Formats: sequence, structure tokens, C-alpha cells
Amino acid sequence: MKMKRMFLYIGVLATMLWAWGCNEEDMQSTVAGTSLKIYNIYNSGCLSNIRSEEASSASSGLYETLRLKAVEDGRLQIAHDSVIYNCAAKMEIRVSQKGDQLWVKEKDVSKNSVRCLCPYNLKYEIPLRHGTYTIRINDGVAYTFTHHAATDTIIFLGPSLKNDVSF
Repeated sequence: MKMKRMFLYIGVLATMLWAWGCNEEDMQSTVAGTSLKIYNIYNSGCLSNIRSEEASSASSGLYETLRLKAVEDGRLQIAHDSVIYNCAAKMEIRVSQKGDQLWVKEKDVSKNSVRCLCPYNLKYEIPLRHGTYTIRINDGVAYTFTHHAATDTIIFLGPSLKNDVSF
């Protein structure tokens, strides 16, 4: 009986040491792959604002789009237009690659809590070899595209103002 208890304690201790040794960043890099350097970041800032009371009934006609375009030095330019964030958003962009998979995280890191929303246009470039890739923006739907010297693709992601906006 004491031997079983000792093995149980050793197993629990080993699990705790393993969990303590892993941190979130290590685990994310295993899943998401290698971080890519981002060049020429552009943020339009708030293009117009919609107060929370108006957000659910607004119909602006704007569509959230993703444009993938080949630019100089073998880079891919990613233009994410009419994406909605709060009016005081401070954007942080990260791109990672694992094989033919690209993950893009556009995150509002602002600590401000405001009651309005804005469409933003974000644009940035990443180094990328020519080939066929699948890209996923903010854990949304994955899109497959081919990157070559003449790549210029526009993907319509949907209306920029969703009816389920709430504060």
C-alpha cells in the first residue's frame, strides 16, 4: 500500500514539475509555429465611430476585406480593411507560420474602455516564399491562396458591422 502511494506522489510531483516547466509562450510556439517579422505597419486609426446604441442598427454598407498582394523583396502585403475595434484601440499584430499555415493575430491591447466602435484599415508586410498557403485571421475562417510575384487577391470577410455587437 505504501509503495502505491509513493508512486502516486512521484507521478503527481512529476506532472507538476512538467506543467511548471512549460509556459504559455512555449506552448503557443509549438502550435502556431515560427513568428514572422512584420514590416511597414500601417493603422488608419478610427475612420468613423458608432456608439454602442447605434451599432446594432447601423447599416454602413462597408465590407470587411482582406487583400493579399505581392510586393517587393518577396514580401506579402496583408491589408485588412474595415475591421471593427473599439474607438480607442491600440493594435498589436503578430504573424506566425508553420509549414503552409499562417496565423495572424490582430489584437487591441488598449486598456481604455469606451462605448463606441470604429472601422480600421490595417496594412503590414511579411517575408514569405512563393507557394500555396492557408491564412487565418484572428482565429476566423481559413482561406487558401497562392503567393507568387503577381499575387493580388481580395477576400470578402463579410459586413464590417455585425448585428451581435454588444458592450
